[in-house]
Amino acid sequence: MKKRILIILSILIALYFGGNFLTRMTAGLSTVEEEEFKIAACPTYHYLEEKMPDNFKILKTGSTSQSFSLLNQEKVDFVFSGRTLAPQEPDYDYEVIGEGYSFISRRGGEILEKDLKKYTIYTDLNSTEIKEKFSVGEIFEVENVYDFLEEGIGVTSWDNTDYFRMGLIHLLKEDGNRNPLSRRLTVYCSEDCDERIVSEIKNLY
Repeated sequence: MKKRILIILSILIALYFGGNFLTRMTAGLSTVEEEEFKIAACPTYHYLEEKMPDNFKILKTGSTSQSFSLLNQEKVDFVFSGRTLAPQEPDYDYEVIGEGYSFISRRGGEILEKDLKKYTIYTDLNSTEIKEKFSVGEIFEVENVYDFLEEGIGVTSWDNTDYFRMGLIHLLKEDGNRNPLSRRLTVYCSEDCDERIVSEIKNLY
């Protein structure tokens, strides 16, 4: 009899704690849907407003610098940016979401994508891939793009983008919007990025 009672008690205890664990797990999974998040997005990613669920509020800014200002003032929770951090900017935590190319020159500026064929392109990446994704003309693969910035436009990775040695080029489509492939979507956070949120954004992107 005692043995039977002990077995029943063990089952009840297991069900109780198992139920609580399941409740906690379910609550954790639904947190992302219940919380509201404010995201400052630079112009390249204004279009993501249409992809975000209602609890992800997009604040459209005119630049990444403006977005970082809002993040620093704790007016937003995250920033959507297409570039890496500049030397003078705070060392925010971040997660890379998308892929893209960094277009650089000695002085930077704006270029219409249709005008790329007017420039000689130098890259330390796969030139065939760049030809497939952009309307370029003459393109050369080189070991160090920074050695050729006086002669044309460099195309490199964002990890190799050095703000002390170049100027960023804003590659524009004919409607005035930036070509998203000339940027790399990165989520910046004032503190450690929450992997749950980052995963949700990746799924939506």
